[in-house]
Amino acid sequence: MRARTFAKTFDLVPVLGLMPYKLIENTRLKSSEKRRLTFVLPSDLNGKISSVELVLRMYEVSDEYQGDIEKAYWKSQPILKEKISF
Repeated sequence: MRARTFAKTFDLVPVLGLMPYKLIENTRLKSSEKRRLTFVLPSDLNGKISSVELVLRMYEVSDEYQGDIEKAYWKSQPILKEKISF
């Protein structure tokens, strides 16, 4: 299963006993933004795949767990679930 995650990525910056977060990257979608994603399948699967399932979900993850969806405390039902056949 291949997945793309759109999130903020942080790093801890120790300062005088505090651990503030430093934003490293923000790949979240902006309001009304559209993105085209391309996935390249391994060549050994060529001709063996007849359909693909696309699922879009929303996750709410606190900043310290960004990038670790397993720590999400709320996962939506699929917002979009589409099966595409070739």
